[in-house]
Amino acid sequence: MNLTLIGMSGAGKTFWASQLAAHGYTVFDCDALLVAKLQPITGHAGDSLAEIGRWMGLPYEAGFRRREALYCACEMEVLREVLACVGACAASQTTCVIDTGGSIIYADPALLQRLQQCSTVIYLRIPATLHQALLNTYLEHPGPLIWQGLFHQAPNESRYDAFSRCYAQLIRHRERLYERYSDIVLEYDDYRQPALTVEQFLAHIRAAAERACAADRVRQARSLRL
Repeated sequence: MNLTLIGMSGAGKTFWASQLAAHGYTVFDCDALLVAKLQPITGHAGDSLAEIGRWMGLPYEAGFRRREALYCACEMEVLREVLACVGACAASQTTCVIDTGGSIIYADPALLQRLQQCSTVIYLRIPATLHQALLNTYLEHPGPLIWQGLFHQAPNESRYDAFSRCYAQLIRHRERLYERYSDIVLEYDDYRQPALTVEQFLAHIRAAAERACAADRVRQARSLRL
């Protein structure tokens, strides 16, 4: 079973992709591929998302919208390339896991549908109690964050208050999209347990898939009765 991991930065996608790699999965690290694609464009010699984050800057800075659009365009190119590679994996009967960036849900819906057709898309959800910690990390060490116009500093509002308010809006917006394009939602307590093994992680996925199928059967039965 091919897997795609989606969710906010810091949710645990890269950790579980690396764990699955140790169990024979081929990993497509979308962030690493994106950094490589952006390097010649940005002129940065660094090989990390932190370097790309410094290039993109913060949403109130001049030129941010242009850099954000360029980032998204390159991310879509990466997704197209990964989808082609996943097709080759299917031909060779190789299982793979796609470790996506947090902004993947802004992709063309047709690409996201292809992602669902070739893999099981798993949303690693984070609890509301961690949202402030993610914001603090972003403000202290800005990584690339796609705002899609959701940042706006109101008159007489401090920049910190604006970020706190808008980041909460961003989270809610993304959560809706993650759920829309996922096949399975894993809750934080299910995938971040200490010493959780890959076998147990996969068992959580299978259990969540069974619950999703059961819920679909209930919805279909109700629609027939109506």
